[in-house]
Amino acid sequence: MSTLSTYWSGEVARLTQALSDTRAALSSARTALGAAQQAGRLAADAVRSASDAVDAARRALGGIPMPADGDPLLLAMAQALITLREAQQAQSRAELGLLQARGEQRRLEQLETDTQAELAQAQTAQSQAQRSADERQAVADALTIGAWATLVPDATQALTDFEATARARVEGEFPSHATASKDLLKRVRARRALVTTSASQALEAEALAFKNSHDAVTQAQRRFDEAWQAVRTVMDAAPRLADARDALSRLAALPAPVAGTRYPIVTVAQHDALFHAGLKAKRESMLAKLSAADDAEQAARSAQLVYDKKLHAAMKAHPGQTRAELEATVLAADLVTLNAALLSRQTTRDDLQSNAADYAVLQAWFAAVPDPLWEALDQLDAAIARLNQLKHADVPANLLAAVSAREAELVTALEAATLARRTQQAATQAALIALNLQQAEASAAARRARAVSRSTAAL
Repeated sequence: MSTLSTYWSGEVARLTQALSDTRAALSSARTALGAAQQAGRLAADAVRSASDAVDAARRALGGIPMPADGDPLLLAMAQALITLREAQQAQSRAELGLLQARGEQRRLEQLETDTQAELAQAQTAQSQAQRSADERQAVADALTIGAWATLVPDATQALTDFEATARARVEGEFPSHATASKDLLKRVRARRALVTTSASQALEAEALAFKNSHDAVTQAQRRFDEAWQAVRTVMDAAPRLADARDALSRLAALPAPVAGTRYPIVTVAQHDALFHAGLKAKRESMLAKLSAADDAEQAARSAQLVYDKKLHAAMKAHPGQTRAELEATVLAADLVTLNAALLSRQTTRDDLQSNAADYAVLQAWFAAVPDPLWEALDQLDAAIARLNQLKHADVPANLLAAVSAREAELVTALEAATLARRTQQAATQAALIALNLQQAEASAAARRARAVSRSTAAL
């Protein structure tokens, strides 16, 4: 299976060879430029020499005593002009060759600079890929044959040993009810879950928008990072297994309650305040209203998620439309649903707070939970969550296999992007060669046309 380390090693080798080839071509180009410069100098000397010969012929013609004496000199003059015109044509060819050689050298010098930069980046990426591969191997060894190879059974045993008793000690301190909407502890946990769910929904919307707005390599990189993070999550949680086990053990070791006399965490007075019989009905009635408000909150957030996901897709599909235009067309139904959910949320919240005195009773009930009990609940839930995360986590071999699969996908995407980039680079170089020739021809055209039109010498 392809790896990033192998891919970048191949890129470094390819770019190293490309740089070597470019430098060889550049060396040849510099030699060719030197030859073109020498040819230009020789052509210029030949033009000067031929021009001097024409001037000498003209002077000789000016000094003849009789017209008949000029015939040989006229022939000499004609030959001198022929030689001059051919020398001028040769100079124009040399000028064109010099311009072409200069352009080719400039192109290769820039190509050398670009290839050097690309090679340096590839070498950096290769080093990073190798370090990351070494790190992943170390983690894989730790999770499969090393210190953390027994995470799952260790977490399972800790839960078996202490979870039930720890739950009984902490959860028994909270008033309970057969109806979930009237159960204080269930509502406490449900409200906490609202925040977690909200964060997950925001991530879901962001992930879709990310997919719609990034290229294949970036998306493959993210999937690879996520697969590796799943492994890191297990690895990072491993050292805290002992802490979670100790937390459950301490909570399980709390004394059992003795009704009216002793409770594991709260005092008798605190217990009586939480379980106040005279306030029970009102508290539970208001808690049911809070549950309804929380349910409406969750429904509104779910509707918002649907709307946001469709909005992101619509913005990409219809780039020329404003948000208002989208909401009037493709998002119209989702906007109606969202607005209805938001209205329902506000209605249930208004109903919860419609009677200030009753709402104050509910607020006081939450406030009656002492801080030590809140802290014990946080410890209990955190420890159980961490141990369950380890207990129910996919086996390390599967997680590591997923990383390898995502890595291979990333390499495939990189290879495709590299091929596309190399294809474009080759096309760009071809265009630069053509441009160099065109510019050389254009720069020398006027002088070459003049020289060619006055001579029969080869173009």
